[in-house]
Amino acid sequence: MLKYSGQPNKRIVLLIFSPLLLSLSLARNDGINFAYIVFFVQCAIFFSSLFNIKLSYKTKPMIIFSLMVLLFLICVFSSLLSEMPLDAFRLSYVVFVPSIFLMLLTLSDKSPYWTFILASKVHVSIGTCLSLLALVIFLFGKMTTFGDQTSLVLSFGPIALHQIIMGQPPFYRLASLTSNPNTLGIVLMFSQILTIYLYKSKFIARNGFVVIYLIQIITLVFTQSRGAIVASVIMVCLFHLVSNETIAKKMKVCLGTIVASVVGIYIVLLTESNTLLRLSSGLTGRAQAWTLILDNIKANPFLGVGFGLSGDLITSNIGIKAHNVYLSVFSEIGLIGFIVFCLVWILATVYSFQGVKFYKGNKAIMYTYTAIFVMLLSLMFHQLIESKLLVYDYVMFFWTYLLTLSAMRLS
Repeated sequence: MLKYSGQPNKRIVLLIFSPLLLSLSLARNDGINFAYIVFFVQCAIFFSSLFNIKLSYKTKPMIIFSLMVLLFLICVFSSLLSEMPLDAFRLSYVVFVPSIFLMLLTLSDKSPYWTFILASKVHVSIGTCLSLLALVIFLFGKMTTFGDQTSLVLSFGPIALHQIIMGQPPFYRLASLTSNPNTLGIVLMFSQILTIYLYKSKFIARNGFVVIYLIQIITLVFTQSRGAIVASVIMVCLFHLVSNETIAKKMKVCLGTIVASVVGIYIVLLTESNTLLRLSSGLTGRAQAWTLILDNIKANPFLGVGFGLSGDLITSNIGIKAHNVYLSVFSEIGLIGFIVFCLVWILATVYSFQGVKFYKGNKAIMYTYTAIFVMLLSLMFHQLIESKLLVYDYVMFFWTYLLTLSAMRLS
């Protein structure tokens, strides 16, 4: 752990996590109006810090920042040729303006390491609280149906906590207070690796770590979110493989992962639960959407249908979105935009790995770059079956934050 110096920038953390409110099941009732409220809050956070913006113009951070600005301009240009130009234009600004504001705040942060520690603590706290609520409501809640939606409700006097559930009994897919089990899975995917990061960085005691981590992992399994579970396994393996220096330790990580995976699969087989069917089933309709999008890309590879509009203009007839960020981006903003999107992501991943190698003698900073690296790299696999980037979602802003940090010097 580094000797404390400087103050974390709480405004950065608030800007990242405020859109998470949109993922709560209660916020869904307010629709797009609530999203605009969060958008204006993010803008207010930035403008309240405007006089503190001081850029150093170092090469790596400026490359990442310039590529994001270029990507923004490409998205805006896509609206000019779209069938729904105003929608594409509006979505471009709603997604990228707060993202660019976040990058400017991060690049001007005087204590980026301590801000990342604070962001990690907030992420772990959110993941743990959502996990506890999910398990408590699952164990003690009463089944209720609202229209075509089934929920578990736990009442404390005038306060009623609702948890949306999916799947078949007794192993329902849990969502906690979020609107979807996959959303909870994504939150826990990040929070579990940040729990390990904070433990390795000596911000969490051993006993506390065991309890908090187990709660999150148990809940993650109950979400039955395949992408989040696989990405979490990748994150844990990569974190230990990259941060451990000796071959013996690396071998222990690999062996431990294999044993834990075999035991987990064996337990699922013994229960004969629908969890196994869920985890081994197909792409739940995604293949049909992917076929439509690929056909559209072949017919129009350079221009795209307009930023954020693949669901409205390509897959609306089948009632499912792409659930693949690469296909979504390619179909919406064309080949050039897709290349820029991939380039900024790959460069940031490379920069973070360079940080791991450069700071081998400083474990606190090395662990930080390791956490950034494994999250950026694992997210590449996760987004093969999800589409949470270049949309107005907290994952987009956390990803933007990681991109920016990867290119900075944290010490």
